[in-house]
Amino acid sequence: FNIFWAQIYHFLRWALLKLLTIDKSFKIKHNSVLFFTFYPVFWGISFHSMKNELFFKSLPEKLESNFSVYYVIWLSLRLRQILKDRNKIKNEFKNKKISPLESFLTFQDFISCFSLSISYFFRLLKFKLKLQNKIKEYYEGFDITNIILEEFNAFLVNPEVMQCVLIMKASKSLIRKTRARALIYRTEFQPHEKAILYGVKGRCLTVAFQHQAISKDHLEFFFPSIEIKQ
Repeated sequence: FNIFWAQIYHFLRWALLKLLTIDKSFKIKHNSVLFFTFYPVFWGISFHSMKNELFFKSLPEKLESNFSVYYVIWLSLRLRQILKDRNKIKNEFKNKKISPLESFLTFQDFISCFSLSISYFFRLLKFKLKLQNKIKEYYEGFDITNIILEEFNAFLVNPEVMQCVLIMKASKSLIRKTRARALIYRTEFQPHEKAILYGVKGRCLTVAFQHQAISKDHLEFFFPSIEIKQ
């Protein structure tokens, strides 16, 4: 039930942003350059202690001489902290031109996502039952079937699954409403990155900055031909 709880939490946070009008600090201009990041996770320990985002640093400021630049963030703040520090957060968003990606979601998006999760839940149960009857694995004489099944289960019921659906819907709405020139984000080959790409596909230029240690023949740089075409 992690999938359903995560959606309820995201809905409550979205509703709180609307109620406190935190999402209306300013309006993003058309044809702007947007930087996607998580807030305040990528800004330091305290949301009011960092001048710049940790990864992009001064890059947005340098681009401001030629473009209108904004941060588009996915919030990582708890509900209690949003409520407690609402004025500080609102001022921070206005001063640094930060817009919550959640604010581009609608009530219908949550209904759609919840309906999808119900279908996903039953398909997952069906898949799990089939998997239990087909998989039997041993390692060094030890039965590791249950370990494999638990790993599959933990991955498939991860709350991030439906969070990515919401990010995809919000990204699509963001680009449709702002007509952004480009969306820039850091890439670590995480699920939310694919959600962003699906959301803005064909509507906006996307620029990804690699952020992790790499080595020769790094496996994450090997893609199936069909994925490259997408």
